[in-house]
Amino acid sequence: VLALRYGVSAGGRVISVQGVDLGLGFLHRTIELLVGGRYGLRSVDLPYRPVAPIARYERFFGAPVRIARPAANLRVPRSITTLPLSGADESLMRLAMTFLAEQAPSHPALPTGTQVHAALQQSLGTAPAEIGVVARLLAVHPRTLQRRLAAEGTSFAAILDEVRRNQTHRYLTTTDMPMSQIAALVGLSEQSTLTRCCRRWWGATPRAIRRGGAAAP
Repeated sequence: VLALRYGVSAGGRVISVQGVDLGLGFLHRTIELLVGGRYGLRSVDLPYRPVAPIARYERFFGAPVRIARPAANLRVPRSITTLPLSGADESLMRLAMTFLAEQAPSHPALPTGTQVHAALQQSLGTAPAEIGVVARLLAVHPRTLQRRLAAEGTSFAAILDEVRRNQTHRYLTTTDMPMSQIAALVGLSEQSTLTRCCRRWWGATPRAIRRGGAAAP
């Protein structure tokens, strides 16, 4: 069994009862989301005597709750560290790897295509989707960026199209945002341009994709 402790590690600050409740609840729900459901929570430790009935906590967590303990803990099976993550997102992985590479420059550099992919995902909809903008983010000259991408068998336009396609599909299938807003978020000037792109990517209109009329990319 492992104990996942929630609290402040330094500074002598004290978290309110409501803060601990919310923190433990958020941690519990996040783990359920990551592993795709129940994860075998053994018990919950609370470092106080709550005003609300313990039964209410136990219904929420689905596990025994112990009060007046030394710290706020979720006690989970050690095997949780080997569970696969539900809905793993390759794009988020690329972004995370790029960030880690920036923090640890001694590690081998990531492929240029991966860095461009991450930079576009981070800036799409908030900055012009242009190679000059991304080159500045990566601290290289645009021509150097073009040469490196060509050496990897890809191009800025191809990566931009991939990022837009993946982001568009995610917005269409997981949100109710208006089409005009989705177009803006993926760096397209007009809703009509979004429609043309969707027809090229999947042979269907954005509304048809939202209704489930097109296959996932």
